[in-house]
Amino acid sequence: MKACRVALLQMSSGVDLETNMGTVEQALKEAAAQGAELVVLPECVASFGGGKVSRAVEQVRQGAVRQRLGALCATHALWLVAGTLPVVDAASGDPRAFSRCFVFDSRGQEVSYYDKIHLFDVDVADTTGRYRESSDYQPGRHLTLIDTPWGRLAPLVCYDLRFPELFRALALQGAEIFSLPSAFTAVTGQAHWEPLIRARAIENGAYLLAANQCGQQGARATWGHSMVVDPWGKLCGSAGSTPQLLVVDLEPAILQQARQSIPSLQHHQLPPGWYPLPTRLWTPNGSIND
Repeated sequence: MKACRVALLQMSSGVDLETNMGTVEQALKEAAAQGAELVVLPECVASFGGGKVSRAVEQVRQGAVRQRLGALCATHALWLVAGTLPVVDAASGDPRAFSRCFVFDSRGQEVSYYDKIHLFDVDVADTTGRYRESSDYQPGRHLTLIDTPWGRLAPLVCYDLRFPELFRALALQGAEIFSLPSAFTAVTGQAHWEPLIRARAIENGAYLLAANQCGQQGARATWGHSMVVDPWGKLCGSAGSTPQLLVVDLEPAILQQARQSIPSLQHHQLPPGWYPLPTRLWTPNGSIND
């Protein structure tokens, strides 16, 4: 791993795509001005709280969101974990969208993507009450690893945080940095957000970059408190409950020391091929290996 300055955007996305994109554009400009090299956006970054995923899918398509994000990355020479966008893949044979996290390099190229695997089908004691993501989304079918200039990145999304085996599978394949675009609810976030992030970072001796939504999106209240946690479980930086751009430096010596002190990745007893889903690895020459 190499040193890297990262920026996490905590925002309160609404249903209007242009307003949300304006927030993202300003944040990327500010991140570049502060010397960031990698930016992480929250889940549902382009459209949130409108109720109909089909409307959001069409908004994203008509708004050429992917092209605009790529152009911003090229303009500011930034790598970007672009939150999530709803994407329908006709070839899947399923009308539901994928909750897809695109990753762009500093030239503005889409290098890879990750589709959220674990869908939030949960009853929560808040004003929404019943969450059923699987009504609108289908689960992803592969893990993703990306060899960035600073180390091997594993993009995951929100509810994936509660599945430690997913993180371990990626760490055993070399993941050093986990990114986690999220829209954790206020109720579950207050109880579980920070301890889960710290646990996943400690277990795998890796940095965890968790960019969360904040504020109110329709009936849903999101927790905010975006944070970066280092491989020893230390909080490197955190946001409050309002919109913020959080800028943090990642230090390779901390990762190396944590893995030397607690070499749990060398002590696992898991057989080869134990995780049931394949991994797609992007390398700098542009190849994708399944």
